[in-house]
Amino acid sequence: MSRRSRHISKTQSTLAWTISLLLLLILTYFSVVRKGNAELNEVKIAISTPQGERKLITSQDIVALFNNHLGYDIRMATIESVDIINLEKLLDEDDRVKEAEVYVDSNDDIHIHVKQKNVIGRVMQGDVSYYLDDEGNKIHSRLNHTVRVPVVTGDLESYSKDLINQKKRSRLKDVYTVLKEIKGDKFLRSLIEQIDVESSGKLTLVPKAGRAKITMNAEDIEEKFIKLKYFYKDGLPKAGWSKYATLKLDTKEQVVVEKLKDD
Repeated sequence: MSRRSRHISKTQSTLAWTISLLLLLILTYFSVVRKGNAELNEVKIAISTPQGERKLITSQDIVALFNNHLGYDIRMATIESVDIINLEKLLDEDDRVKEAEVYVDSNDDIHIHVKQKNVIGRVMQGDVSYYLDDEGNKIHSRLNHTVRVPVVTGDLESYSKDLINQKKRSRLKDVYTVLKEIKGDKFLRSLIEQIDVESSGKLTLVPKAGRAKITMNAEDIEEKFIKLKYFYKDGLPKAGWSKYATLKLDTKEQVVVEKLKDD
């Protein structure tokens, strides 16, 4: 083959490759345009809760949150109009949400994965009602969305995360510490219904079963609860559940019992 023929062949090959690349770019462009203008196919929401708890945030809540932000039903949105990062930010800003992920798959379905915060107690003081999670965060209570956790009543400071994080003790920090111990123990979760707080810092724990209330302060909590569980599992059944008015955990060494006056 002559040098001229080789040059023509090379030029034709380069031209063919260039045309193929242009066609591919054009097809890709129109595919992206079509994809962007396509409506979302389905909204798929998955919410995970710690230890099978009831949901504080529901699929309906999430759809309503997105609809309010967009100004129209998200199920009518196009892929181009959906700002994934912004939608994730909306969920992250909700005090019930620990983690959130939003993405659109190849079938044009939008997936919303939400992990709910781990609630450990509910504070109720007159008109004030909120939840505490395991990191000491405040979660506003909503109508029709409740989680069964110990209720905290009595003389408690107004919520402040600083009160929980500081080294200095406070009634709020004591309650948070006790709630965490209860949450982490299956027996205690099934036992304690309510915690009442006095201005002195004394705590009264009200059990779900039995007549005996439990009084304590928040020092040496782990050791005190070990003694309490031992007493409930061994000492209390032998003596009878109805004999005691109060179980005092003033120290970590022992449980001091106070019998009912009519016994």
